[in-house]
Amino acid sequence: MTKFTLATLRLGAVPIPAIGVGSDYWPLAAAAQAGIAGLDTDIKGVFVNWAVAFPVLRDFATAAANGRLPSSFAIPAAKADLALPIQFPNKLIAVGANYEDHLREMNAVIPKGERPVMFIKPPTTAMTGPGKVHIPDGCAQFDWEVELAVIVGTRMRKVARADAMAGIAGYSVSVDYTARDYFFPKDYFFKADFLLGKGQDGTTPLGPVITPAAFIRDPHDLRITLSVNGVTKQDASTAGMIYRIDEQIAAISQFVTLEPGDVILTGSPAGVGLPRGEFLHPGDRVVATAEGVGELHMEIA
Repeated sequence: MTKFTLATLRLGAVPIPAIGVGSDYWPLAAAAQAGIAGLDTDIKGVFVNWAVAFPVLRDFATAAANGRLPSSFAIPAAKADLALPIQFPNKLIAVGANYEDHLREMNAVIPKGERPVMFIKPPTTAMTGPGKVHIPDGCAQFDWEVELAVIVGTRMRKVARADAMAGIAGYSVSVDYTARDYFFPKDYFFKADFLLGKGQDGTTPLGPVITPAAFIRDPHDLRITLSVNGVTKQDASTAGMIYRIDEQIAAISQFVTLEPGDVILTGSPAGVGLPRGEFLHPGDRVVATAEGVGELHMEIA
């Protein structure tokens, strides 16, 4: 089977849904040139009909790889202007405190309970693609947290752990940027402010592509990394998750229905800036990776 990724490219102000095959991107609209029909007009729509869309995408990727499509449709990866790949999920759900080494560096003792810590971010405003990430106004402690992102491929309500992984359509790379000084406000009744700390505009980049789950051998055995200005800050394995992905999905779906295209952020390992008093500044360059999934480049502004 020809490996492919899903992406959204910018052509001026117009989003172009595409698949990535080799060193090129092919707009979904080009599928008709190979007699392939049935694809939606955007990436979210593809996930809404994932069971039907995946075999069609597989045939499309094979046609592109075998030269059955006009080369004029191909957009070289080096020239592609990549945007947020899914515009926009109905829900962006994050799981926190999910790596033992991260809890240790934060001097936090949180015994594993019945369910993980879960919270919601506003998807249409918090999410962004590769490129510039703006430090929120008034924030002096802007921190990084690399995360493996899960893209849901089917509706799930009260799903059992044994069935949860089958509901995943793909994976991507995300960074849960955190305004620590907003997240831990002084002289505030509540201990944490999740909206101001983690949900401000443009503070959750994701991408640059979504890799279908069929091409990921084991999502619990992936190396994830983050570097700042070429210096590695986070370097860990997803094997370090306290709550595995099937546990996360089962727990979330007991209370909130998961829908196709929803995104789940699965937690971040050790190496964040807060314990060492290191924070991001305008001009810093951040690169986040997940093995076999993708590499996300950002510039802090």
